[in-house]
Amino acid sequence: MTTHVSAPFSFTLQENTPAGEANWKICIQKIHDALIAVGMVDNNDTGSTDLSTVTRGSNSGEVRATRMYRFNDSRQAVDPIFVKIEWCNGNNIGNMPAIFVTVGQGSNGALTLTGQTSSRVRCGSNSINVNYTGPAQNYYCHTEGYLGMFGRRIASGTAMSGGSKLYECVTITRTRDSSYNFDGRGVMITTDNDYSAKMFSNQFVRFASPATLGLNTTQGCLVPGLPASSVLLNGDRQLYPHFFYDPGFGIDQSWSTFTIVQADFASSPTQFTATPIAAGGQRTYMFLGNDFAQWGDSNGSSSYRIATLWE
Repeated sequence: MTTHVSAPFSFTLQENTPAGEANWKICIQKIHDALIAVGMVDNNDTGSTDLSTVTRGSNSGEVRATRMYRFNDSRQAVDPIFVKIEWCNGNNIGNMPAIFVTVGQGSNGALTLTGQTSSRVRCGSNSINVNYTGPAQNYYCHTEGYLGMFGRRIASGTAMSGGSKLYECVTITRTRDSSYNFDGRGVMITTDNDYSAKMFSNQFVRFASPATLGLNTTQGCLVPGLPASSVLLNGDRQLYPHFFYDPGFGIDQSWSTFTIVQADFASSPTQFTATPIAAGGQRTYMFLGNDFAQWGDSNGSSSYRIATLWE
């Protein structure tokens, strides 16, 4: 288990050209490579797509590749977490691919999740028209009880104004009790949930009996204005944890991801340390900044950004 930043890769995705096809496949392969690099295990389910031979096809939004992965931490033997990834075309064939993410307790060995599962969420800024050249990098982390998947696209042309944009953003976090010990109840999942990456979506998947799935109606992000619910970092810098209200159990807060104020940090990926409340001591985080609204408040305000566990 570790962190991984891919080497920068540059490409131009041109619709209906051999170069566009080849570079579209690069996007898919880089996500798979990053998952393996941080220690996730490819379950090699029957029917898994051979990513070396996958083709883009000709239909917008079509799923073109599927693979199943599983956590590789100390709790996997007793509280298994499986993650199904499906790669799909963007809104246009010239877009970057997006992904569907679904999380469950097991696999039947043929790409079907078993046990309590999350909803199937499409994420990634797949409406970006990327018919221009510019570098991209993946930032992935898999550590005890956590997986974070982030792709960062750097603009270098007129097809996307501004500096950069996160194009796949997923965090999966095991639940913990008030003493910050893993409690086996389930997982919290946060994704970007629209094609412009301005909004976030939280899910709470309770594996413990009674198993259930909770969606956005009982979740939120503690945004500026609620400092009593935040973590103070270096004076006036605040970290605002994502939370989920689980009826009958209370509030689950994700100390693996935070919303932060853009002005408090640099615009590029920045590592920092913090000691979250009840989070078992000092932790290392990464701020993945960009010039677009990303995982902010309920309005997708461009003033807020995401910080994620990075260790």
